Amino acid sequence: MIRGKSLYDFPIHLGLGATAVAEPEFNGMDWYEATIGAIRATWTRDES
Repeated sequence: MIRGKSLYDFPIHLGLGATAVAEPEFNGMDWYEATIGAIRATWTRDES
């Protein structure tokens, strides 16, 4: 039997076009800070 990584420990982000991207290992609030920080860095603000 082939064993993969636990989805509980290594969440998967389902992106556009049905792509699955493995996230870093979940370790609590540090994971949230890093993940949300990376997402926020990609946001742009329309100031027009």
